Formats: sequence, C-alpha cells, structure tokens
Amino acid sequence: MKNPSILSFITFSGITDLKKVEAIFKLHNEQWKDKYEHWTMQSTAKRLEGDYWNLLVPVHFACVSIILFLIVNLVPKLWPFWQTLIGVCVIDVLLFMVFKSILYKPRYELHFLPNLNNAVQRLSGEAKDAISKAKSGQYKTFTLLLIQCVFQKLSGCSKLSEGNIQRELLCKQYGISNDTLDAPLKNLLSKSYKEQHPKMQTQILDYFEEAKMYFDSLDCKPATALLEEMQRSIEQGKKLPF
Repeated sequence: MKNPSILSFITFSGITDLKKVEAIFKLHNEQWKDKYEHWTMQSTAKRLEGDYWNLLVPVHFACVSIILFLIVNLVPKLWPFWQTLIGVCVIDVLLFMVFKSILYKPRYELHFLPNLNNAVQRLSGEAKDAISKAKSGQYKTFTLLLIQCVFQKLSGCSKLSEGNIQRELLCKQYGISNDTLDAPLKNLLSKSYKEQHPKMQTQILDYFEEAKMYFDSLDCKPATALLEEMQRSIEQGKKLPF
C-alpha cells in the first residue's frame, strides 16, 4: 500500500487541497494583518499566489532534484563526477519543463487558485456574518440615546442636546456616524411623538422598553422611573421633563 504522504508529495496535492489552502490562507492572513495596518484578504491571496511559484514550486522541485541526484549516485560510477553533475542538471531542466506542464501549472489553475478564491470568499463571508451578528445584538441608536439621557440626568451632567460637541462625544462613545445619530436624536429631542408615523410611534415605545430592561437588569429603579416619566411626556406631545 502506498504511503499517502509520499503520494501527496509526488503529486503536489498535499499543498493544493481545499483544507490545506484554507489553513495556510487563514494563518498568513492573520500574520500579515498584524504586521501591516491596511492589509486585506485580497492582499493575502495575491501574496500566496506569488508564494506558489516563487517558494512552493522551487522547494518541491529542489527536493525532486536531490532525490534524483542521490539515485544517480547509487548507480555504479560510469562517468566522472563533473559529467554526472552536468547530466543531472540537463535532466533537471528537462524534468522541470515536464513538471511545469503536467503538474505545477494544472495544479495551480485547477486546484490551488480555485481553492484559494474559495477560502477568500468563505472567510470574508464569515467575517461579514460575525459583524452582522454583532450589530444585530446591539441596541438601536434611539435606545442608546435614552440610556445616555438618563445617565446624564442622574449623574448631574448637562442635558442631552443636538449641539456639535455632544454629537461628537456620542459618535465616539457608541462608535456610530453623525448620519446614524442625526434622525434618532432629532426624533427624541425635537420632533413631537404625535407627529411621528404610527409605525415609528410603536418603535419608540419598544425603544423605551429596551432601555427599561437595561436599567432593570442593573436594578436601577431611579433610572426606570425617569424613563417612565420621559415616556409619558413624549406620548403627551411634551418635551423631555428636563
């Protein structure tokens, strides 16, 4: 029975199968991301394509050449060493041309490159899914503003406003853009609840419930009471009670 590792080495399949390519891609992508600030998955793919021809192929063929040289040396000496060496070099050149045509190029085009592209798509998809999952578990901006409003009131800070300084602080604190912040902030501070679309009114009440649950989990009764007061004021078309 043939040794699988030897067979995979001879056919160059050990380095080009899907699992191996994905493992190599993931390992090197993490290393280069840590080293270079703006490194991307596409950059990793391009680097590995270059490594295939400039590193993997030369190393593989060097091993083949060494094995060939050792085999030739086992044969009884029929020619001087330098003639044998020249003969092996000539055979190496011819053998490399054959290997490139029937092994390296087909393996690259039919296995390594498709599997590399698959690895890029799969891992980039996983990254996007992880970001989407993280975002879906976050509070909505309106809920965050309610929580922030209560914190500022209870801690004796200035009240929440639409001023540029507070906008900038909120964007930094919650990792959101000014565009994302704009509509919820105006809905909370400027726009009357009764002017809102019925669907938006329902959403606002849901945001209040989320904020209450947040403070309930912290067992902060003054915060919950303040939220209820805010909700009553907004539902009556009044401004916030502070």
